[in-house]
Amino acid sequence: MFCETAAWVTDVCCCQLRATLDRDELCPRQDTCQLEFEVLVGPASLFNIISVNVSVLDVNDHRPQFADSAPVSLHVSEAAPPGTELPLPAAVDRDSPALGVARYELYPVGVRSVTA
Repeated sequence: MFCETAAWVTDVCCCQLRATLDRDELCPRQDTCQLEFEVLVGPASLFNIISVNVSVLDVNDHRPQFADSAPVSLHVSEAAPPGTELPLPAAVDRDSPALGVARYELYPVGVRSVTA
């Protein structure tokens, strides 16, 4: 059994990656990513086809990006009650929805959150 593509090489005992898989390019913004292919098994007299399904798992390898990197100006009245909603620009994250943008946090300049 031997199969060779840009991403895979198989021989009698295993299937080996030839290149890095970028799940976010293969299955953009999807919860699951399944790759399906067939492996031809020989010799010709005992020819068989094996279907192989590969689940590509996502890692959090892309940070959220804002379309405009300029500072956002928000104007709030001191009379605004708690719970007042302030419009923020949307961030885009190429990772799957489970690893995408989860929340926004506002901090004074120079202070960063360390919470996950």
